[in-house]
Amino acid sequence: MICVLVFWGSILSAAWSDARTTYVRDILFAPGIICCIGILISKQEWSALPGILIMAVLQIFLFSRMYGGADCLAFVLCAAYIAVRGGSLKDDLLVMLYSVTVLALVQAFRKNINRKGNLKQPVAFIPYIVAGMVVWTVTEEVLRW
Repeated sequence: MICVLVFWGSILSAAWSDARTTYVRDILFAPGIICCIGILISKQEWSALPGILIMAVLQIFLFSRMYGGADCLAFVLCAAYIAVRGGSLKDDLLVMLYSVTVLALVQAFRKNINRKGNLKQPVAFIPYIVAGMVVWTVTEEVLRW
């Protein structure tokens, strides 16, 4: 339960900062990542750690060119939380898909997408990552029910 609160506190504070100032301090992600990885280690769920590491490597070396470093850290935080909830790398990638889909839908509605498919005006992405996590969480709860 504590991990849930720490995760949502971390990601929501980052989303608020991103939406308000488009600047997010990396330290906002630390409590969530440390808490999630600490829980995995305390439960000795070593098999979950490679998925988080793969997601971090993907974010740093592949996706950091598409969006900011704070967005990458937000996805790594989500991957750590997903691992605590029993998810896998597939779920991490689903959250990315959900986030980009919500972003695309909202920005298309606002007519902020040019002919090449890029945003005309940059927007804060972490709020959309939170929306992607909400979609994933609701989907997981519905499937478990």
